[in-house]
Amino acid sequence: MSGANSKQIGGTHYLTDDSGIAHWDFCTIVQADYLQGYASKYIMRWRKMPKEKGLQDLNKAKHIVEKMLELRSVGWLRRIVVALAGGHAAYRNNCYATREQLATFVESNNMATEDAAVVHGIFLWSNIRDLEIVLKTIATIEEEAQ
Repeated sequence: MSGANSKQIGGTHYLTDDSGIAHWDFCTIVQADYLQGYASKYIMRWRKMPKEKGLQDLNKAKHIVEKMLELRSVGWLRRIVVALAGGHAAYRNNCYATREQLATFVESNNMATEDAAVVHGIFLWSNIRDLEIVLKTIATIEEEAQ
């Protein structure tokens, strides 16, 4: 590992070993949108933090997925998205991640099964129900962590 991936400012919770795929590299490769990258980073790191901060990270991830769901389902936000996105009718998943890429990413970062399910949902969602399942899964992880 070299360059920007070899260091982290303010901790070590994003660093991976030489076989790991860095979160920001993965998000760039699959062209994840801001909210997908933002939510998944908190899922990636919550177990590496002290308990209180880890629970806070889960809450942050949940909040961001709530925003994804809101953008997908609320009418007045659709109009904003249409205006800013050049005519698209609603927030949609334009990420190019495949199940195989996600499996490699999850494995290279030794993610827990529950966390992997959330990350898969964040990157592969296609409808409101998928995002609702992600929220429920995060809530379950949060309950079990307390």
